[in-house]
Amino acid sequence: MAHLGLESIRQAYAQELIKTDVTKATSVFSKSEQEPVFNGLAFHPESEPLKKDINDAVADLAIDLAGVNKELEHIASKYTTMMNSFDTRLTAVQELISTQEDHLRDINMICGTYKSFDSVKDINPRLFSGTFNFTDGYYTAPQTKREKPKLQLLDIQGNGYEGKTVPNGKDIETSRSNLVDEDKATLWQYERFNSDSLHNEFKKQVNLDSEEAKATISLSTLQESSEDDQVITQLKIDADSPLKLEEVYVSYDEGATYEPTLKKSFILNSKEERYTNPDYVYEAGLIAFPPTNKVKVRLSSLGSSEEILPGINRRAIILQNIVSELCSYQDGLIETGNLISSPVASLAIWCNEYIPTHFRDDEYIKYTLFVNEKEYPIVSLNSNRIGTKIIRFSAYSSGDQYTLHIPESIKSAKLKIQIKCFEEMSPFFSNLKLCIGKLKGVIS
Repeated sequence: MAHLGLESIRQAYAQELIKTDVTKATSVFSKSEQEPVFNGLAFHPESEPLKKDINDAVADLAIDLAGVNKELEHIASKYTTMMNSFDTRLTAVQELISTQEDHLRDINMICGTYKSFDSVKDINPRLFSGTFNFTDGYYTAPQTKREKPKLQLLDIQGNGYEGKTVPNGKDIETSRSNLVDEDKATLWQYERFNSDSLHNEFKKQVNLDSEEAKATISLSTLQESSEDDQVITQLKIDADSPLKLEEVYVSYDEGATYEPTLKKSFILNSKEERYTNPDYVYEAGLIAFPPTNKVKVRLSSLGSSEEILPGINRRAIILQNIVSELCSYQDGLIETGNLISSPVASLAIWCNEYIPTHFRDDEYIKYTLFVNEKEYPIVSLNSNRIGTKIIRFSAYSSGDQYTLHIPESIKSAKLKIQIKCFEEMSPFFSNLKLCIGKLKGVIS
């Protein structure tokens, strides 16, 4: 469909002129697309201008301006479409590169640690059937409700300064409202200046230590009326760079007291932490807790980000958003088809799990491998839970409590995952992989 632009408006104008001025209509019809309808307007200094001439000139100018405006709108639309297409292609390329980098990292980290495995296969949602939810790289039980209550910022306390600054004044203002505006184009920053030597001119701002920037952000749901009692069960902390999440506190008595919700601190957005700490869904920035309307988040920077002046370093916490959610879930089930194409010697599951602190135990995600059509309960290779972690083909049985030996090579392998909820809240897991050990003497 042709756009409504300069030529379309000119032709419509000419059609209308035929009714009153055929000569001018013919002139407008004959103009090229680059020529304006308005031909200029001159007056003799000793003659009185005619009102009709002025009105006609203004009408011609209006047609030209309207046409130019429509052309600019069309160009802007084409540019937006082009940029969106470019972003889509770039995102696809970045995802492909990231996938390959992750695969190499998996082989180095997992196979380098567990010598009996030669390769690692990513188990992604395309291989699944069943009832589950997959969001932002992590899995949950299927959702029955998801709301995003608005947050309001109550207070920020810490050992540094808000905004991107230099010791002797502000550089870039970063509004507190950026924390809860859900706009990825805006940022909030908190920073601390460190040095190993005294700077007299900045002695109030610069600290003679190497302490990280630390900030505690107090939030509550936005109560729009006295009857409103909106609560949340999850927070998602959106940051591009790695940060340390030291603690999340929640209140069940309108802020009179707060209780911690983490078993231990986590480093958000760290690919390396996925291999050394199995108890969190990294890169999700997710924290879950019982329903509440008041939360405190304590964050810490990770190392010096830049030397802003000779001998003075800035350590910064940089966030895009903190988003709240109120979610309910019901028990889920995931099943796969056969995950291997040729016989192998050993198999294990690798997975990062996040079981919120208020859950009674860690038995809310259960894995079953069907090897050669036989059913074997299994726990993740990197898990701290007790149970079978490796299924291995062997002619003998050893006393290893984590390894189950079977008397035949592994010719087929299917996976079943049961996701059990606690008080309509789901556990979370991510980074799901199949670790594979080849048969000796077999080249795949």
